Amino acid sequence: MFPQSGAIYDALYADHDYAGESAWIQAMADRYKRSESTALLDIACGTGRHLDYLQTAFTVEGLDIDRGMLTEAARRLPGVPLHEGDFIDFDLSRQFDVVTCMLSSIGYARRPEGLAKAVRQMARHTRVGGVILIEPWLPPDQTQAEMMSLRVVERDGQKISRMRTVHTEDGASILVYDYLVTTAEDVIHFIERHELGIFSREQYLAACTAAGLLTFYEPTGPSGIGAYIGVQLEDTG
Repeated sequence: MFPQSGAIYDALYADHDYAGESAWIQAMADRYKRSESTALLDIACGTGRHLDYLQTAFTVEGLDIDRGMLTEAARRLPGVPLHEGDFIDFDLSRQFDVVTCMLSSIGYARRPEGLAKAVRQMARHTRVGGVILIEPWLPPDQTQAEMMSLRVVERDGQKISRMRTVHTEDGASILVYDYLVTTAEDVIHFIERHELGIFSREQYLAACTAAGLLTFYEPTGPSGIGAYIGVQLEDTG
């Protein structure tokens, strides 16, 4: 998903509140989880920033489709199992007590049928009494306007510029990232395009319910757009 920007991702998000979000994950697990063990799987784990904090309270593993992101995560988290795979179709042959999908990554499911498949796979990997925490992408009423933003950061002799434009097309937010990475020796330019499906609250709840989860909407999600909590009631592994 971030084929060229994995190595600079952490520089662009250095001020992101991973510690606060990880504390929120732990609080939600404490509130909703009914199982007694503490195995956690972070879906779309990226460079492992949440796992870095969560490993103090859980036995953690990560899954991501992007090999570059996993390379960065492996540097941060030696010894932590990290798996390359698509969250719509993966099989780790075991179950966890907490399964998370943060930072609106669920939007990469793209279409309602993809959302349903992704949640079903998460449910298959959650043991009875365990919980799934999903932070959604923006809802339909917040995704219609076109947006543009610019971020510039410096790190280790690099100056990184990222222009982001967002518009809505065919039921998805289309995010186009235009990067310039400047060093004393070179200037690298590349563009990435991302498509995040726009799903309603009813579609998230329906996907969770269809996967056999006791489902809650938690309005205090860390990004201000709520979160979906699914409690696993029966073994579907």
